[in-house]
Amino acid sequence: MRWTIAKRVAGRMRLAARPAVLPMIAAGLTLGLQGQPALAATCTSKPNKDIVIIVDVGHTATDSGATSARGISEYDFNLKLAQRVKADLVAAGFQSTHLMITEANGQAGLDERADRANAMNADLFLSIHHDSVQAPYLVSWIYQGEPHKYFDGSTGFSLHVSPENPQFADTYRWARILADQLMANGLHSNPIHESSNPIGAHKPVLDLARGIYRRDLLVVLSRTEMPAVLLEAGVIVNRDEELALSTPAYQHAITQAVIQSILKLCVPDPLYRVTDVSADDVLNIRAGPNANLAIVGSIPANGRDVRIVGACSGQWCRIDYQGTAGWVNRHYLASE
Repeated sequence: MRWTIAKRVAGRMRLAARPAVLPMIAAGLTLGLQGQPALAATCTSKPNKDIVIIVDVGHTATDSGATSARGISEYDFNLKLAQRVKADLVAAGFQSTHLMITEANGQAGLDERADRANAMNADLFLSIHHDSVQAPYLVSWIYQGEPHKYFDGSTGFSLHVSPENPQFADTYRWARILADQLMANGLHSNPIHESSNPIGAHKPVLDLARGIYRRDLLVVLSRTEMPAVLLEAGVIVNRDEELALSTPAYQHAITQAVIQSILKLCVPDPLYRVTDVSADDVLNIRAGPNANLAIVGSIPANGRDVRIVGACSGQWCRIDYQGTAGWVNRHYLASE
């Protein structure tokens, strides 16, 4: 992905004019979100077949983004992966998935993507891209008798979100779920885009371990009215990763992560309430699956909307209660 093509400057200069404070803003925003319970995305009220998902093919055939180490356009990578994502989503029961291909270049094309998604009342927007690095770091080499550029020092996926999206809480939650699923499928995140690294996009970090970055000025993220995430699936100027990105196995790992992330975002976890706790007592939340471990929080005797997250360990289950995560004994939880 080229760093300038997707920016919307008009009317949004207030943050761009204060680059020094962006890292602090990002850090504060992350801490604030971590302390809040997750909101329910609009897709939670629909059966899977009716969830409208836009899979956006980044760039265009005539303004094709980055060029891979072997001379293939980013647009070609984007199109092939987006087609695979769409096909696998439909096969998984998300029948209202649409592939978005845009012909217009520049600002008009970027506005068109957001406007089309909004007009379709989409529930989710996923923009597919592939990554590069800043031009001064590209190295010349010869491939099949032709000169090309590569950089093997960058690898992995990254996810980009905008706090100006009106559904940013769900956007950020989706990005974290997607990152976790990608890593569970054997992929790893790319750390090069943080502000102090000259190789990447120089953007504030929201979650470095998950490779999630703050991109206020990306039109497809800030002007869309539904949760919107931009996925840089991998680094096509990395010679090894370029080859891997074209393999069915790598693409399958990505598409399955996308499917699982949407299932986790859109199909709510069962809710539980506290039971068998005296009215004047609380249910302690422990740091691990053992009553002897530290107490990290508590749930009142009449507490509700407790979520079990992940697998249980014997009678102990990892839960989330109003943003506090930890372990409780399953005996004290009953289905809502």
